[in-house]
Amino acid sequence: MDLKTKIKKFEKYNIKKITNYLVLGILTTGINIVVFTLCIKMNIYYLWSNGIAFILAILFAYTTNKKWVFHKQSKQNNTFMELSKFLGCRVFTLILESILLFILITQMFFNPYRVKIFTNIIVIILNYGLSECFVFNDRVYKGSSNKRL
Repeated sequence: MDLKTKIKKFEKYNIKKITNYLVLGILTTGINIVVFTLCIKMNIYYLWSNGIAFILAILFAYTTNKKWVFHKQSKQNNTFMELSKFLGCRVFTLILESILLFILITQMFFNPYRVKIFTNIIVIILNYGLSECFVFNDRVYKGSSNKRL
């Protein structure tokens, strides 16, 4: 296979992966926002609402990212490490999002729903980068099967 063919194949694979991530990210964000909204309507404090929304969205995100974006089929011993790293990265972005929510809603009095959408955009971008480079990276899991080129 020549270099030009490899580059085209690589580009096609990455475009498909990013497209899958964006579609699933939109669904994950939808779950997050719907749960957040339902909790707010039930008079649950917005930071607690955000935590509940985060937990449900993260369960969906891990399952879908692993299977349809990064095509990982880790061995059982790798699954624990992978899930731990995934959760660690998501907790990091949850803390960042919560700080932004606090500042923008409580301190600056912006609309909670608009702020939630804004912070979700930041979180989606960060989560993809962390997943690509740290969580579902072949160099981290030598010997695991991943549908790479």
